[in-house]
Amino acid sequence: ILPLGNGKCYVSGTFTEYDGNTANGLCRLNTDGSFDASFSPTVQGGGPLVLDHVGRLIVNARYRLNDDGSTDTSFNTGTGFANAFGSTTPTAVAYHQGGFIATGDFTSFNGIGRDRIARINGVTFANLPVSMRVLLEGPYDANTLLMNDGLRAAGLIPTTEPLTTSGFSHVGEPAGQTAAASVFNAASPAFNSIVDWVLLELRDATSPSTVLQTRTCLIQREGEVVGLDGVSPVIFNYPAGNYHVAVRARGHLGCMTASPLALSTTTTNILFSLPATSTYGTGARKTIGTRAVLLAGDVDHDGSIRYTGANNDRDRVLVRVGSTTPNGTVTGYWPEDLNMDGVVKYTGTSNDRDPILTNVGGTTPNGVRVQQIP
Repeated sequence: ILPLGNGKCYVSGTFTEYDGNTANGLCRLNTDGSFDASFSPTVQGGGPLVLDHVGRLIVNARYRLNDDGSTDTSFNTGTGFANAFGSTTPTAVAYHQGGFIATGDFTSFNGIGRDRIARINGVTFANLPVSMRVLLEGPYDANTLLMNDGLRAAGLIPTTEPLTTSGFSHVGEPAGQTAAASVFNAASPAFNSIVDWVLLELRDATSPSTVLQTRTCLIQREGEVVGLDGVSPVIFNYPAGNYHVAVRARGHLGCMTASPLALSTTTTNILFSLPATSTYGTGARKTIGTRAVLLAGDVDHDGSIRYTGANNDRDRVLVRVGSTTPNGTVTGYWPEDLNMDGVVKYTGTSNDRDPILTNVGGTTPNGVRVQQIP
């Protein structure tokens, strides 16, 4: 049995049917255990199952299947596994660095002698550098074209990434990564000083809702997204090819490239800070003067900005300062601090409530602004 992230699972064995449905040793079950008729495999199961780097099913270390069960003919293992008695099937297969390692009672693979273990080539992973510039509306100053670094100046940015506890998911990298305290010192020039942590996502070209890999990063005042040393470019480690790239930040709606980009070992530039750069969906960013910024207001990280109604973001700000003391303030590194100055305010100048109302529409407070990432 091979469980899938969506609650379904693949099953391989010596059976010929499942719940009255023909199944030649291989089938896919729905989340409730019922037979998934949309998966009609063209090969026989019975051996080990494993997923490749993008979630496609590998059967018996011989065949790669598409989501509907049809055979992906671009994956060719030749004559496969054999021993003195003829063709055989490996007993175990594991994914490894783009390919697969198989073990079993075989003495050759595709005519090449192997003593019960073989590595099957798949794809070659490479370092894919990405240079991104993106601006966050909350701390952005249209006069300087920079973001403020109030959180850094106040010593409030944690050295352990806060994205996990904020509800962000990591793929292909560990949660809880850290940066040296010195990274958060004032930089020279000043526009290289760190504003906060952000997350970059590498997404599938044809199914952009699928996150293939993430990178935990830092963002400088000028909008440059950098590695955990505060200066290096961000590098994905994945096969060169076409991908969407998305960026996510605390308190803001994220955005994603409108079309897949060709990523390679040559640095790919993504300028989300410029209005001319197209993004996925409609109205994913906001234009302020000559720059584009990510929309502030998603306090609860649910992918939307709401001023009224259930699960609205405005109430979170009020609760943080004290429901009975709306004129009060709270200092610290809080998700309700949308302008990232280190102080949560519900009323008065530079308060954190107004951006929410502004972005749903000052005359339409019941509106909802939804993140344009699938």
